[in-house]
Amino acid sequence: MLPKTPMRRAARAGQPEDEPDDDSESYCHHCASKLMTSESSVGKAASALLSRRSVRTQLSLAALALIALTASALGADWEGYQRLSRDELLATLAGSRQGSRPQIYAKNLSNVDLSGVDFRGANLSASVFNGAKLMRARLDDCNLTVSFLERADLTGATLRNATLFSVQLAGGNLTDANLSGARLIGDLRNTDLSRANLTRMNAAADMKNQSMGLMRTSIVNAKAI
Repeated sequence: MLPKTPMRRAARAGQPEDEPDDDSESYCHHCASKLMTSESSVGKAASALLSRRSVRTQLSLAALALIALTASALGADWEGYQRLSRDELLATLAGSRQGSRPQIYAKNLSNVDLSGVDFRGANLSASVFNGAKLMRARLDDCNLTVSFLERADLTGATLRNATLFSVQLAGGNLTDANLSGARLIGDLRNTDLSRANLTRMNAAADMKNQSMGLMRTSIVNAKAI
């Protein structure tokens, strides 16, 4: 069952809902197009964004900003997001075919103890990790596009080369985390990046989603070369 809110895709009656493309840019375009059919105000904004002639990267980032804005407007109601326990998650990861990317799309893992879990290479887009314990978790090469990690504890976690477009990290703890090579655009209010490794990270605060997207962000002794 696909999530109803805040990220439910508006499929027309009688038509199957297709799976999201694992490619981040295609997925962003897909989500923006679906949003055009939901609410008139959001649809007009998406239509304006999609009508502009720009490079694919610009379109992807604009679509993600629109998605995050819509989620905020509709409220954080996770009805329809499949709830997973730690054991259920580990079983899903273990059951993935060797050589394929584990699919943990749009799952609710809020407040679950996921410390030390090896997510490497998994598609975690649109999933909810609010309040989760992700200390020392291995999230290298993961797709965390439009995911929710508010107040999550990622102390000592590794997110090397991870994709975090329009991610919600407000109040998160990334002390000693390794984000080298990661691509990040998100809400970083009250986020602790003390001593984090930010080497070669391509990042920016999502000011379209939150006008104060960097308020009280701590990057004390972070390494960025």
